[in-house]
Amino acid sequence: MTTILIVEDESDLRALLHLQLELDGYTVVGCETAERGLEILRGRPVDLVLLDAGLPGMTGYEMLRAVVHEPGLTDVPVIMLTGSRGIEDVAHAFRLGVQDHLAKPFRSQDLRARIAAALDRRAAAAGASA
Repeated sequence: MTTILIVEDESDLRALLHLQLELDGYTVVGCETAERGLEILRGRPVDLVLLDAGLPGMTGYEMLRAVVHEPGLTDVPVIMLTGSRGIEDVAHAFRLGVQDHLAKPFRSQDLRARIAAALDRRAAAAGASA
């Protein structure tokens, strides 16, 4: 079963995403800090991360930097969720290695499509390297 990690400090949004993704058939793990998100990633298999950019303490950008440079995590796609639609924020996320970006508020159809695309790309990359 596909596991998605949600790292989001807004508890209402985290709960909504958790419910929606479980109804879509995913195993979902959620947390509110980047530090805890990294602990989860290091401790169990995760297929995709939904990562809020504006987290307290370690930011989502800092967590992203850690994920893309840590052996064993580099193939986990990350979709950045931000409250900003500024091109500089989006460009910064892509320079750091994010798979995709979605500005809040977003439609669930957009999120579902981006998750499916990221998981498909990951599966294709894994098949190509096998």
